Amino acid sequence: MGWRRVGGTVAAVGSAPAALDPTYRCGAALDPTYRCGAALDPTYRCGAALDPTYRCGAALDPTYRCGAALDPTYRCGAALDPIWGGTAMRVIDTPLAGVKLIEPEVFGDARGQFFEAYHQQRYAAAGIEFTVAQSNLSRSTHGVLRGLHYQWPQPQGKLVSVLDGEVFDVAVDIRRGSPHFGQWTAAVLSADNRRQLWIPPGFAHGFVVTSASALFHYLCSAPYDRAADAGLRWNDAGLAIDWPLPDPALSDKDARAPWLAEIAPDRLPDYAA
Repeated sequence: MGWRRVGGTVAAVGSAPAALDPTYRCGAALDPTYRCGAALDPTYRCGAALDPTYRCGAALDPTYRCGAALDPTYRCGAALDPIWGGTAMRVIDTPLAGVKLIEPEVFGDARGQFFEAYHQQRYAAAGIEFTVAQSNLSRSTHGVLRGLHYQWPQPQGKLVSVLDGEVFDVAVDIRRGSPHFGQWTAAVLSADNRRQLWIPPGFAHGFVVTSASALFHYLCSAPYDRAADAGLRWNDAGLAIDWPLPDPALSDKDARAPWLAEIAPDRLPDYAA
């Protein structure tokens, strides 16, 4: 069984002979001339030096170089990652420290696709460490803007993604004393790109739907607390968020939310350096 490229990601998982042969070149049983990247090194055994039991790829692509030439972070060989022998995801730091964009590794074949939407150990190793206390779903139509919301006290961290459609997703640092106070970052999340955004506790969050509709998913680090529920105005001039839609549909609550400068300091999250 051989996986293929999906969404620009190379997935290298395949079957090979049960007993390893020191002359085996990751696909020799399929093609005696195949050396899993022969242009690199005809004696290369595609992972054997890393893990003698590792069979990287079978007959995926004669130009495939077992990950290393394509992506230096690719873990070609289970010995590099004791949890799993692949990258599983790419984590991108945004301009706001702590806010992270996650691009999962997607595996696919003729039957469909598979990817890990959350793995506690791997996410913690990437600096996204939290316990899932609540999972939420919202369905919104085109042009709906939800936000900017936060919770204080009892702040929530949120790992968010889109299961259907597309949104422009925003995180704003509103922590008192933060060097990035009042700054924002954004990402396009969609069912097609499968990206996730991690918004740590202490940040405000909002999104606007840019597709016909969107099914939005939240994993929260703390349960919803009505008494701590808070928000600020989506179009606060002091934030100057570059929303892609100028006239979104809002709830009455979001339309009447205060400007950031109007919020009492004790109603804003603390910053812990």
